[in-house]
Amino acid sequence: MLFTGISAAADAAPSKVLLFPFTIHAEKDLSFLNNGIQSMLAARLTRQGAVEVTRYNQPVADEAEALRIGAAQGATHVLTGTLTVFGNSVSTDAAMIDVQGGQAQVRFSESGAESGDVIRHVDQLARQINQDVFAVAPKAVAASPAVQTAKPQPATVAAATAVPAKTATPSPEPTEGPQIWKSNLLNTSLRGLTAGDINGDGAVELAAIDTGAVYVYRRTAEDLTQLSIYKADRGDELIGVDAADLNANGKAELYVTALAGDGRLASFVLEWDGSLLRNMARDLNWYFRVIDDPAGRRVLIGQQRGSLATASAASELEDQNRLFRGDVVELTWRGDQLQPDAKLALPQGMNVFSFTRAEALNDGRQVLVGFDDNNHLVVIGDTGRREYKSPESFGGSLNYLEYPSGSQFSANDRYYLPLRVHVADLDGDGVNDIVVARNKDQTRSLLSRYRNFGSGQLVCLEWAKIALKEKWASESVADFVADTALADFDGDGRPEAAFAVSSSGGLLEKAQSYIVTYKP
Repeated sequence: MLFTGISAAADAAPSKVLLFPFTIHAEKDLSFLNNGIQSMLAARLTRQGAVEVTRYNQPVADEAEALRIGAAQGATHVLTGTLTVFGNSVSTDAAMIDVQGGQAQVRFSESGAESGDVIRHVDQLARQINQDVFAVAPKAVAASPAVQTAKPQPATVAAATAVPAKTATPSPEPTEGPQIWKSNLLNTSLRGLTAGDINGDGAVELAAIDTGAVYVYRRTAEDLTQLSIYKADRGDELIGVDAADLNANGKAELYVTALAGDGRLASFVLEWDGSLLRNMARDLNWYFRVIDDPAGRRVLIGQQRGSLATASAASELEDQNRLFRGDVVELTWRGDQLQPDAKLALPQGMNVFSFTRAEALNDGRQVLVGFDDNNHLVVIGDTGRREYKSPESFGGSLNYLEYPSGSQFSANDRYYLPLRVHVADLDGDGVNDIVVARNKDQTRSLLSRYRNFGSGQLVCLEWAKIALKEKWASESVADFVADTALADFDGDGRPEAAFAVSSSGGLLEKAQSYIVTYKP
C-alpha cells in the first residue's frame, strides 16, 4: 500500500510536530523569510488525521531547549533550523528530532549559490522528512478537509458555489512579467475579501463575504475549493471582513462587520474549530478593520456606531460623522470579550475605514494614507498635516451606510465606505509601495447616491520625492474591484496581491464574482 505510514499513524494518535522559527544569519534583516519557511514546511508536512504541525513563535537557542519546549507542548517531534546567507550564497541546516528518544531522525544540510535556493532547500527538507520519518511521499499542499457549512443550509444557500472551472481557466504563469492567477466564477456578488491561515494548516486561505454569508476558500493551481460557508442571521447585512490571529492559537479569526435589519451594528467574530467556522462573539457594536502596526504586528482596530434615528439640522458632513461614535481604538481579547485598548490619534473626520498607517514615503516616518470623501488619496504626516493629495481618484466602493437626509427628495443619503489602502514591498526592491484599487465610475461621481462602475484595476504607486507616481497597474477588468488583500500565497516570504472582482449589481446583471492573485 502506498500510504501504509499514514494509515498506521491514523490508527493511533497523530504525530505532532512543533515547528520553530529558523535562526537566520545574514548581513541584513531577513527575518521576514521565516514566515515563508514555516508556511511551506507546515503545508508540506501536514497530513489529515496523521500529522499535525504547530508553529512556535519564538526561536530557541539550541536543540535541547527545543526538546524541553516540545515535551511541555505535547509534541512528538520538534523541527529546528538555521539559515545562513552571505552575499548570494545560502546554506540551510535543519534537524527533525524525536522528542521521546531525543535523537534526530533527519539531519539536513544543503547549500546554494543563489538566495532563491532557500525555497528548493525547504522543499527538499520536507520531502526527506516525509520519506524518512512518516514513510510517505509528500504532497504539494495539505489534504483538503471535507467542505461543511456553519449550520444546516437549504439548497438555495450555496449562492457562491463555484461554476465548473472550464468557465474561468486560470491564467498560466508567465516566465516574465506578472504572475496572474484567476479563480473559477462564483455565483454571487462578493463585497469583501481577506486572507490568512484560517484553519491552522500553515497555508494561506481566502475568506470572502457577500451580503449574507462568509465563505472560506483554499486556492489551488486550478481553482478555488470552498472549505466552509457561514450564513449570517436573517436580515443582517455583511459589509466587511478582516482576518488576524489575535489569540495566538495558530488560526486567524474572521472579524465580520455586519448591520442588523434595524440599522444597529451586529458584528461578529468567527474561528475555525477543526471542521467549520464557529461564532466566538456576536452582536458587537463595532466596525472592524485590521491594519499593521509599525512593528509589522497585525492589529484589530474598531469604532462604534452612532445614533441615526432621525435627521439632524446639521450639515451633511456632520450627519455622515454620526455614523461613527467615539474614537478609533485598538481592540484586544480579555478572556472571551473584545475590549477597547489604546486610542489612535487621528485627524478630525477620519474613521476606522479611512486609513492605514505605515512608512509609505520610505523616509522612516509612520504616516497615514487613505481616501478623502472624493476618493482622492491623501497622505497625512506624523505632525497631522496633509502632505499630499492625489490629483485623480482611486478606490471606489459599492458598500455604503445610510443616514437620514432631511431632504424632501430622499429619506436617506449614503456614505460609501472607502476601499483598503495597502503599504508593502511587493516586488522585493526594498522600497514600500502603495497598492490600491482604481474603479471607474460611469456616473462620473455626478450622482451622490448612486454609483455604477464600468471597469476596475489594481494599481501600485511609489513616492517620487514630491508626488506619488504609478509603478505598475494590472489589466482592467470589465466589472469592478470589490476588495483587496495582501498575503504570501506561494511561501516565498513576499506578499502578493489578491482582489475580488464583482458585477456592479445592475438590474439586468447576473450576480457573479471571481478572485485574482497578482504577483508583479
